[in-house]
Amino acid sequence: TQPRWLAVGGSTTECVYLDDEKTWPWRLSQLLRDELGADAPWIGNAGISGFDTRQHLRLLEEGTLLRGVEGVILQPGINDLWRFAANEEEM
Repeated sequence: TQPRWLAVGGSTTECVYLDDEKTWPWRLSQLLRDELGADAPWIGNAGISGFDTRQHLRLLEEGTLLRGVEGVILQPGINDLWRFAANEEEM
């Protein structure tokens, strides 16, 4: 069976304003398919705009997204930086 990986991050992962073929998770999937052929992993996109790393981890721990997934590509970003700079204590 084809390995399955999940891309997790904020808006730069979700890429809501781009067609699927222009998002980095899709493009990574294409590059791997070109390089590895049928052995290339499937890359799913679980990006959610506005989420920080803690929220993504909670989603992964409490949800079913990890079923059948061999790995996660976590792309933290500006949402973490903003919350840190604002000194938020959100858990």
